[in-house]
Amino acid sequence: MPQQEGDAPLVRLHEVGRRFGAVTALDGVSLDVRAGEVHCVLGENGAGKSTLIAMLAGMQQPDTGAIVVRGAPTAIRTPAVSRGLGIRVVYQHSMLVPTLSILENLMLGAGRRGGHRGGHRAALRRSELLLSQLRARGAFGPGPETLVGELGLGERQLLESELAFADQPSVLVLDEPTALLAAHEIDDLFSRITQHASDGGAVVCVTHKLDEVLRIADRVTVLRSGRVVDELDLRRDTGAHVSGESSEGERLRQRIVTSMFGAPPETLSHEPGSQPAHDTAPDPERPSQLTTRPALLRLTQVSTAAAVGRQPLVDFSLEVRQAEVLGIAGIDGHGQRDLARVIAGEIACESGQLVFDGAPVTKLSVAERQRLGIAYVTDDRLGEGTIASMSVEINAIAKQIGQQPFWRRGRLQRAAVRMHAQSLIEEADIRPDDPAVRAGTLSGGNLQKLLLARETMRAPRLLVCSQPTHGLDLHTTQRIRAELRRLAAFGTAVVVISQDLDELVQLSDRIVVMSSGQVSDELTSVDERSRDRIASRIAGVVA
Repeated sequence: MPQQEGDAPLVRLHEVGRRFGAVTALDGVSLDVRAGEVHCVLGENGAGKSTLIAMLAGMQQPDTGAIVVRGAPTAIRTPAVSRGLGIRVVYQHSMLVPTLSILENLMLGAGRRGGHRGGHRAALRRSELLLSQLRARGAFGPGPETLVGELGLGERQLLESELAFADQPSVLVLDEPTALLAAHEIDDLFSRITQHASDGGAVVCVTHKLDEVLRIADRVTVLRSGRVVDELDLRRDTGAHVSGESSEGERLRQRIVTSMFGAPPETLSHEPGSQPAHDTAPDPERPSQLTTRPALLRLTQVSTAAAVGRQPLVDFSLEVRQAEVLGIAGIDGHGQRDLARVIAGEIACESGQLVFDGAPVTKLSVAERQRLGIAYVTDDRLGEGTIASMSVEINAIAKQIGQQPFWRRGRLQRAAVRMHAQSLIEEADIRPDDPAVRAGTLSGGNLQKLLLARETMRAPRLLVCSQPTHGLDLHTTQRIRAELRRLAAFGTAVVVISQDLDELVQLSDRIVVMSSGQVSDELTSVDERSRDRIASRIAGVVA
């Protein structure tokens, strides 16, 4: 039964504080997690949300204040203690081991879930049951023996959410749970969330998507600079969930955005010369102009090697023109990852050909393609894009190892590296602004700014950007979208792979829909009706 007003919360954070050197991550934060409620936590990147999640997960402990669980002050010193208290966390960045199979990852959790006494056979039955449930609700195809590293990030997100629900936790914490999901997958997840709360569980949802907050939240807490700056009880104030398109929804959206950033949405600052995201839609005349230009990149009947759980490209053909933003849509796992990696040179073609600026590049290495001006920003920020244990300044030159001016006679030139990193940090507004901090400590938004700046500072001729704004706050999203449009305006060909259809419609001059490793549809002009056409095409894949 849902918890009644006045009952003790399942978990209470009471004036908790946490510092990392000179940086204050949380400053006297108080927050109640109640049974039967969906509690959304909002804030711009770096507001303290990740630290709050880490405390509930037992990964970090507060310097000040207390965590009270079911009325008793409790030290959540380890993840095992957190799980023992009935708290389950699904992180924005996957915690599955990519070099192990789905089955092996499930067996890794056997002890912490207190089951699987039947060993491999019982774990196999459990994994097959979980995967069959996912297949029944969508297009999740991998089997138990599939390596997690072969899954798309959206597929990993679905799998981890399914594992979490199967545990039936008292408190389920979801960090940006919809960032990489298609519309039908989001609908399914929200049904699971509301059912979990109806059954008496508590759900803490950290997200930046305000429409989703209004759709599922009972209570909202807004953080800014490590402090609680606003709290809303939507069940009490509105009596029900509200539509983001209604006047009440717009009023709540305005209030939340103002609380998050300290200013109304219409007054948020942008980079000099840039436009806000909603003003970055392509000029309707541009696509017709672009069609007269020769292709900068041409893929002709490209196929990649099949692997268990990974959708290869199958006789895939595509042209990318100079100065256009080409959007790639489709359910995660339908070949988008192979497309990005085959352009970057990270995987080879089994057949077919890639031609860049009139010359074949099919057999060229990653480094050789980079020298030609081909750049790639991965969607896997921590696992693939950065070396989390190393500093921001080293990550800033990670694709220029051994190259001048950062190396001379085999020796690292630290002054040159530091100067380059400081320039990159200033240009991209990366926080904290210390080049020596570990990349793994940056928020998702600042990690993404680092990855994008690392590529764009070398003035690429072609940029492939996968899921460029997933999990990012409004201001960072606006900044990155404006930067992608700016690059196209100055002649760079930009390929954007995204699960966010609104983002694709907003950014793209042309959109290609992928299904089963092939092009299933192409929109040569993009307008406000394009989203429905793409959604219908994707829904046809699911059906």
